[in-house]
Amino acid sequence: MSVKQPYFADKNACGTCRRLVADGQTVEHEECAARAQLIEAPDAPSYEDLTEMTMEQKAALPARFHTPRFDDCLTPKTWLCAVCWDEGIVSSWPCATASEKGTEVFSR
Repeated sequence: MSVKQPYFADKNACGTCRRLVADGQTVEHEECAARAQLIEAPDAPSYEDLTEMTMEQKAALPARFHTPRFDDCLTPKTWLCAVCWDEGIVSSWPCATASEKGTEVFSR
């Protein structure tokens, strides 16, 4: 584990890693480390709504909708914006809106 790694174990961590974390140390096994989960905004536009919007309309959506999505089907594997896409077009994350209004992406 990296020095910058938080001292949290996943709820399914092994006994060794749970004991280490209880003693203020980092987990021993990478798979036992707790991971953050991105939760989509409850009022996020649906896939169907996004297909009817232009790229300009998507870029104008509130920053909280411009969250990262991991796409492992592409080569190379990459993070994409959840809303800045169109037929044959994708925006890597952070997209322009997420870069411009970065603090609003995860805090609102």
